[in-house]
Amino acid sequence: MSPFRVYNDEITITGSMAILRSFAPAAELLASGAVDVRPLLSPALPLEDFGAALNRVRAGQGIKTHVRPWM
Repeated sequence: MSPFRVYNDEITITGSMAILRSFAPAAELLASGAVDVRPLLSPALPLEDFGAALNRVRAGQGIKTHVRPWM
């Protein structure tokens, strides 16, 4: 990807970092209830509400929104 295009088109890039050997301990924390993930989860939306899902993200109401092809 061209840095000029990112700048010129005002593209927002969101990334994540995976740390080796962190998945199993994270899964254990989730299973034990030590971490409350409810604030991270969006309500599932049907595919016909895809436009609403995009609007939520654009409004800063979440980074990930769950859109299901069937409900």
